[in-house]
Amino acid sequence: MLTNEVIELRKVFVKVNENHNALEEKIDLGFNQIKEFMVNFNKQLMEDISLLFAMI
Repeated sequence: MLTNEVIELRKVFVKVNENHNALEEKIDLGFNQIKEFMVNFNKQLMEDISLLFAMI
């Protein structure tokens, strides 16, 4: 009886661990997307500022 409970608990633990890993991957992906957006935004901003000063 106890063995079956331990087996079931282990299955639950494995599932929780899989969900945790999937969540970590999604968070990492989100941070990478934000980082990429900010890099592109900063590049565009620098180009716009350069063009503005070139007009002066």
